[in-house]
Amino acid sequence: MDSLGVDVHVVSPYVGFYNYQLDSGLALATSRETNDEIAGMVRGWPQRFAGLGTLPMQDVKASIDELERCMTQLGLKGVEINDHVNGRTFEEPEFRPFWKAAEQMGAVIFFHQAGETLVAQRSTRYHLPNSIGNLVDRAVTFATLVHGGVMDAHPDLKIVLGHGGGYTCYGIGRMDHGWQVRSEAREHIAQPPSAYLRRFYYDCIVYTEPALRFLIDTVGVDRVVFGTDWPYDMALDWPVAWILGMKTLSQDEKNAILWQEPRASAGDLSHEGGLRDQPRLERRPPRRCRHAEVHGAGADGRRLRRHRHRHLRLGVSRRRRLRAGHADGAWPRRARPSGCARATRSPASRRSWRRSSPRSTA
Repeated sequence: MDSLGVDVHVVSPYVGFYNYQLDSGLALATSRETNDEIAGMVRGWPQRFAGLGTLPMQDVKASIDELERCMTQLGLKGVEINDHVNGRTFEEPEFRPFWKAAEQMGAVIFFHQAGETLVAQRSTRYHLPNSIGNLVDRAVTFATLVHGGVMDAHPDLKIVLGHGGGYTCYGIGRMDHGWQVRSEAREHIAQPPSAYLRRFYYDCIVYTEPALRFLIDTVGVDRVVFGTDWPYDMALDWPVAWILGMKTLSQDEKNAILWQEPRASAGDLSHEGGLRDQPRLERRPPRRCRHAEVHGAGADGRRLRRHRHRHLRLGVSRRRRLRAGHADGAWPRRARPSGCARATRSPASRRSWRRSSPRSTA
């Protein structure tokens, strides 16, 4: 976290712990164990972690009870759930008590897929169930919650759609057209789907600057929160530097994504910050280092990684050291780059380096 310039990380459960396919009693037990573990991390490092829990969503009553425990006893900020429960989407009447409870408690509901996505029914090759399937499932979640009337019935819900909401923003024009010409699309809503875009929050994990620019222009920067997808292989490398180096975003927009809106989206989380990974939260613009041009869009990936690695050398894991590489070739396995030879630094010089070395404060 320090090496990436992240002050607060919102810990969410591994999606394999959803356990919607299990007996509800067993799923409740695993949810409680998971939530207790996350709450323990938050209590142990309250300035560095906030938490989201998990629920046995196949049992709505048990889910409401566990959500209440998460919010009132464990100090968590909400929960992470799948896009469906064993094929059932969340606009169905059986889930209405859950949405009412989540709204009343002010809980953040973060959607992140688990298991097979809709794309897996067509193809399981080329990592497509993940690379495009996640985006398909998120768009379906948006559409079903909107068309099913959930967002009208519960206007104060705090819902975050991971991976930038998937294909939602790109496909919203077709959804609107369907609402205009098809009566079934107007069954539960009096406004076109685009009128509901700003009722959701979206993380910034869209991987390219034009895609993030499009997301901001579509929903507004105040609905975009910082995220990384860490620690998975689809995670963004050096996400704070990625945001800071964007040429099409203003400094105010960068500040909004990196520390202002994540806090607001979750209902004033104080020091806990926002969703997924929260950068440094001082109330001032990010401080640019004297090598800031290396962070810019003109730098290639290898140079950016090398620079950030050397600039934030303390605390960088061995795995990231080996992944970073030099511009003229990767470091040999098991080798330690000279810039990271922490053992050669005396404690006094190390403290001095920490005081004098600039870092991102976004």
